[in-house]
Amino acid sequence: MMSLEECVIQTIEDYRHKPFNWATFNCALASATMAEVWTGIDYAAEWRPLCSGRISSTRIVLKNGWSKLMTQAGLTVIDVEDASIGDFVLTEGKGKQQAIGVVYSDTTSAVPTIYGMGSVQTLCCATAFTSKK
Repeated sequence: MMSLEECVIQTIEDYRHKPFNWATFNCALASATMAEVWTGIDYAAEWRPLCSGRISSTRIVLKNGWSKLMTQAGLTVIDVEDASIGDFVLTEGKGKQQAIGVVYSDTTSAVPTIYGMGSVQTLCCATAFTSKK
């Protein structure tokens, strides 16, 4: 049986080349899809059906905000310094555009982007969310 770290890394590798799609595999849906592999929970179940493209996906975030979406999904906001493998992170990119990713090592998080799977230093992220109690 794989450890959580091995499962997270393998899952990210499995999805690394999946093309970005605003309706089915944007940063939030991709991160939720990957996390479902190691948690068995679809954290995007409530709003996944509402994502039909870039406009609808953006509207969902603008209307609710990331923190509300993530906490409604059952996740808890934590300090970025406390994020560990398998947790979610919220990062900021060019033009203050935010993206959701997944922590996959002690220092690094994977973030699905329109350019492919990127990585960021976890401590540079704005917020983190966990499902761990």
